[in-house]
Amino acid sequence: MAAPGKEPSEKGHPMTELLLVAVLAVGGLLVTMVAARVLSRNLAGLGIALVVGALLIGVAGTAGITALHRVASGVGGVNIEITNGVTGLQRSEPTASLRPSAVPTRIPGPPPALLAAERQVAAMGYQVADPGTFHPELALHVLVGVAGDGSAVPHHERAFFFGGDGALLGEDAPLPSASVLVVGQGPATAALAYQLYATDDPDCCPTLGKAAVRFRLDRGPVLHRLDPLPADTARRACCASGSTPPSEPVPPGSRRQ
Repeated sequence: MAAPGKEPSEKGHPMTELLLVAVLAVGGLLVTMVAARVLSRNLAGLGIALVVGALLIGVAGTAGITALHRVASGVGGVNIEITNGVTGLQRSEPTASLRPSAVPTRIPGPPPALLAAERQVAAMGYQVADPGTFHPELALHVLVGVAGDGSAVPHHERAFFFGGDGALLGEDAPLPSASVLVVGQGPATAALAYQLYATDDPDCCPTLGKAAVRFRLDRGPVLHRLDPLPADTARRACCASGSTPPSEPVPPGSRRQ
């Protein structure tokens, strides 16, 4: 009797059992051959030999089926069926693994409000310079759009302000500037910095430093500028509204730089 809590161990090895089957089968055949040789001399001995040989062959067949079944169970994928005395082999389908399937990792895309804001910037002829300035957790969002090819249309930039739902609240200035930078953001505030040019400065090299201008979102919602805007000449303002054609539409899920 097996000890409580433990499964009874299997006795013997499938290959050992197959060897025993072969010995029994050979023994049965030898007994039958001996019986055939004594057929003419002793009918009683012949009968006994035939019975013993038949028993040995029967035992060998039964043990062989059992051993094959154990071998198949150890290897997996083969079942033995006996129907009307006929033994057959049938391959079974592999069972499904009990291991939990891996959960695919989902990579979050840009928030819908950012995509809506990017499309509005593109419709006005600008490409978003840095989507990272759009913070979903803030009430006031700002995106800087760039446009111009540096020749027929000078390079220019403009800041666009959006509410929490992605609705456009307004631009930073009536005319775009040569350079606009986002230098600070709060829950309902934003600070921009403008490069300042002297009259004879080349477009690449402003010499008058920067001017910071703060914006605040009030109830309404209404966007207010808290500091004076630098003069158009100092900002190198250019390109009246409508001078820049719409840029390519922003595809869903993009994070265009």
